[in-house]
Amino acid sequence: MRMIQLLLFKKTNFQEASQKLSSALEELAAYYDNNYLKPNPNKTQVCAFHLRNRDAGVDLNVNMESKRLESCKTPNIWENFR
Repeated sequence: MRMIQLLLFKKTNFQEASQKLSSALEELAAYYDNNYLKPNPNKTQVCAFHLRNRDAGVDLNVNMESKRLESCKTPNIWENFR
């Protein structure tokens, strides 16, 4: 079974957003452990959107299971369904 999960945050700067997202992923990891699921950080991507286009493609520093996640400008959410 393939699953797409989306977490959205609104923060005043990208550092706060990265910290909040990392924290949310830690909570999600606990849920996965309790339900015998295993997240795959190799397939997990993070992306920043911003109304000012010059700020939209910033690299976020987000970790999941002690691994830094791939930061991309245009995530391909359907790639895993081919």
